[in-house]
Amino acid sequence: MLSKNDFKINKASNLNQMMENLWREMGMDKKLEKISEPHQPLPQEKKRTKAKSQSDLLIEFGLSKVDTFFTDQRGTAFAKFNVNGHIEVWPIRSKIFKRWLCNLFFKATHKGANSDALGSALNTLESKAFFEGVKSEIFNRVGQYDDVIFYDLSDERWQVVKITKDGWDIVSNPPILFRRYGHQKPQVLPSKNGDIKLLLPFLNFKNEDDKNLFLIWLISCLIPHIPHPIPVLFGSQGSAKSTVLKLAKMILDPSITLLFSIPRDISELVQTLDHHWFVPFDNLSSLRDWQSDALCRAVTGEGFSKRQLYTDDEDVIFCYKRCIGLNGINCVAAKPDLLDRAILFELNRIEKEKRKEEGEIWSDFYKVLPRILGGCFDTLSKTISIFHSIRLNELERMADFTRWGFAIAEALDIEGSKFLQAYRKNIKEQHEEVVEANPVGLAIKKFMEQQKEWEGRPSELLTELNKMAEDLKIDIKDKTWPKQPSNLSKILNILKTNLEETGIDYHRKPRSKTGSIISLKVREIACTTYTPTPTQKNQGFSDVGKGVGKMDEEKVPTLQKARTDEENVGGVSNVGEIPTLKKKEKEKDELLIPF
Repeated sequence: MLSKNDFKINKASNLNQMMENLWREMGMDKKLEKISEPHQPLPQEKKRTKAKSQSDLLIEFGLSKVDTFFTDQRGTAFAKFNVNGHIEVWPIRSKIFKRWLCNLFFKATHKGANSDALGSALNTLESKAFFEGVKSEIFNRVGQYDDVIFYDLSDERWQVVKITKDGWDIVSNPPILFRRYGHQKPQVLPSKNGDIKLLLPFLNFKNEDDKNLFLIWLISCLIPHIPHPIPVLFGSQGSAKSTVLKLAKMILDPSITLLFSIPRDISELVQTLDHHWFVPFDNLSSLRDWQSDALCRAVTGEGFSKRQLYTDDEDVIFCYKRCIGLNGINCVAAKPDLLDRAILFELNRIEKEKRKEEGEIWSDFYKVLPRILGGCFDTLSKTISIFHSIRLNELERMADFTRWGFAIAEALDIEGSKFLQAYRKNIKEQHEEVVEANPVGLAIKKFMEQQKEWEGRPSELLTELNKMAEDLKIDIKDKTWPKQPSNLSKILNILKTNLEETGIDYHRKPRSKTGSIISLKVREIACTTYTPTPTQKNQGFSDVGKGVGKMDEEKVPTLQKARTDEENVGGVSNVGEIPTLKKKEKEKDELLIPF
């Protein structure tokens, strides 16, 4: 007899057996087997790949489409790339390059690149330019490569004018690189039927010497790497001072803005000078000392240091030579250093019957501008061909301009000797301005007109000058007038160069037991002479900016391949052949050509 437990077990066993039989009849056992089997991928299934990020795509587009990455003389990263069949050069951080890169991205993906991806890509391309690219000098409007001068027309096709001793032509893809700024306007195409003297009817100068000096200065502004004197125009209202500088701006460096007010901040002044090849400052009443000093530095190419934005210890050094013009009712170049770098032009008020409406003046000017520009290039080409035949026995403070000016005058058929006479006369007028603007200088000048030579103690000279001051109605109680002999000696030391240039020699003898003795002597001013040498065929002018003397082959710009270390200041890429500057082993940190 079965117990209760045995009965329950048998009942459960029978129930399980019945369920298994039922599942078999329904085919559920096969389905359960399939469900329990491990999953096998279908043959048609493909493995999924990770999509490239926007940043990676932007970097790929940049690397594939940019011809050359490089850094300029200030360490700014640039890209050189093809746009519609011509080469353009832009900073990697510029809006133009960003737009160009984003346009490539959109064409390939039909999507817009986000700002984070763009920023990451630019960082990568910038680092490539710095660590793997070459270093190359980049120019603003005017540049030089070996014995060839290039002038950037700043047009949409990025064409330049190539000027050699054999002539000039318009070319594309030059061996040097130019930087563009938003203010620049395209220059007109120069005419082969050139004539620079078509500019003369638009100039309101007092005499032929001033007209010739202005033309010579204008053409010299097409020569890079030399200091250019500053034309300082002054005269009454209505004397066309501003018009003359506007004309020069249109010929040399056309821009949206033709005339400038001088900035009151040194950083703004440096940026203005850096972005323009020729900067005319208009309607000045005076110059502060720091403004005058900054203009002198811009002429000679000395550097300015500026703190880089958003950094604590990184400076950007601005080194450049620029062409500058000044105008005002009075001569604003008062400091001796600035006057040494100036050419003074005094203009007369235009008579009523000779005045023209501004629209008529510009209409007439634009008609002849292509021929004027072509005439400038014709003259420059001829100047290059004769430059090395010129040797001068004496040079003025602006030594390079003196020699180049002589050659330009010869090319213009003005005669170099006439240029020297006119320039020397102008320099004398500059120093007379300084002497006569100083009450002590004016008194000495009038005092020495009465005698050819004087010698004595400073106290004795002060007594004589006090008497002369009374005749000239100079207030000797004014703070600018010396009260003690020692103060007089300090003023004489400041005016020494200016007095000598006006024909008054000042000497101070060594101090003795009886005190100091000073002497003043009037002398004749000798005229500068020159010695022509035989023209050397096929000789260039690679000694531009190095003064007068034989060409130093060690200091001619050379090419080298990609830089291997940070001490190299130049190189040339295997792609695109960007010319650069090379530092010689014996030279310390001095660049061959000042930027």
